[in-house]
Amino acid sequence: MEDLFIASRMKSGDWTWTVTTRLLLFLEELEDLFGPRCVKYLYGGVEFADDGPYVWYPFGKYVVVRLSSPCVNEPARALFQLAHESVHLIAPLGSREGVTVLEEALASWFQLKIVAEHSQLFAEDWKVLPPRYASAAALITPLLCENPQAIKRIRVRQPNFHDISMELLKEEFVNAPDEVLRQLTSPFSVWAEGQQ
Repeated sequence: MEDLFIASRMKSGDWTWTVTTRLLLFLEELEDLFGPRCVKYLYGGVEFADDGPYVWYPFGKYVVVRLSSPCVNEPARALFQLAHESVHLIAPLGSREGVTVLEEALASWFQLKIVAEHSQLFAEDWKVLPPRYASAAALITPLLCENPQAIKRIRVRQPNFHDISMELLKEEFVNAPDEVLRQLTSPFSVWAEGQQ
């Protein structure tokens, strides 16, 4: 895998991908899948810290992706975390509190999609999410298979993931059990406690 931190010119004349350009590529794809990014918070870049990965909100007006420190030496780990965290840039909440199961489910689903599309970059253990994220992805995967444009259509009416109601989900995912839709609209932190 190419170095994700230093862009190099290839023989073709193009440049290699970096963590910055990969994130932009993910955002392009995510906007195609889930609708345009809310721009209340300006995207401020990617950084690394011992307590990552997550997004945070410096000065109350930017959103920054923070990946875990080992990503500096492990490009596959960086790409894996970046895929998940990029979803949180679509409709930034302004806080890590209040994120719904729906948002984490979409982030986990997209993360697995990237792993599947670039499987040669990832060892087998990268293809397994922590249980609560795997459970969240399992809730949304069959719904997106049945109706891949649903989230994009819902976000025309309600752009913020955390404000998407069970009723809005039911309009697009008509065959989904109410219990699944109820779980998707639950706060992730509360729901996840029951998944351990």
